[in-house]
Amino acid sequence: MKKTFAFLLCAALLLAVSLSAQAEIVGQTGDGTFIHRHIAPNGQELYFVSLEREPMVLMEDVNFDGIGDIVAYTAVGASNFFTEFFVWDGEKYVTAQHDSETGLCNYNLDHPGYVVTYAQNGWAGALFERRIYQWEGTHLRLRRVMISECDTETIFTDTGYTTSENQTVLHIRLKDYVQEEDELNQTLLWETRLNVEDLENSEFFNTLNDKLWEGIEE
Repeated sequence: MKKTFAFLLCAALLLAVSLSAQAEIVGQTGDGTFIHRHIAPNGQELYFVSLEREPMVLMEDVNFDGIGDIVAYTAVGASNFFTEFFVWDGEKYVTAQHDSETGLCNYNLDHPGYVVTYAQNGWAGALFERRIYQWEGTHLRLRRVMISECDTETIFTDTGYTTSENQTVLHIRLKDYVQEEDELNQTLLWETRLNVEDLENSEFFNTLNDKLWEGIEE
């Protein structure tokens, strides 16, 4: 079993290296981000921007249609990595459309038909943003967002307002998104506040994933 796993890992790494070798820098944006050109298996030229000089480019079936798609890494950090997808539409590779300006963060494909992203924003993962996207053709439609951040309080006065941040309390919110004509409407489904001293209760965080998917039919 260990030998089989090692073989598959080596094969995946070799595939990544071979695909990465096909990505070349063809320019830079005004802020210094690299513009890359990647030659897809069908000979198609694909362009993407990345903070990395030598970004990984992988083949993976991200939209669950049984055909390999292209995953380009646009940034890699200590806790988060960001990607863009080029999916096969039956004739060519096209960019998967989504609403995230920074790319798909730490994507997960454990739920067929969906892509889950998870951005770690500090406190060993206690501050985070989780998103559920659902495939609609080559478009990723936002379905849910769960955000955990420091609790804040805003006090309004006659001359303005002040906002204070309480770093001893987490504020966790879950929002649902529904596309209605040209608008993406959001609804607050659930929220809670948690004292930082209670973070040792791992069972609570284990229930967050269930809460995130509650009411979504897979």
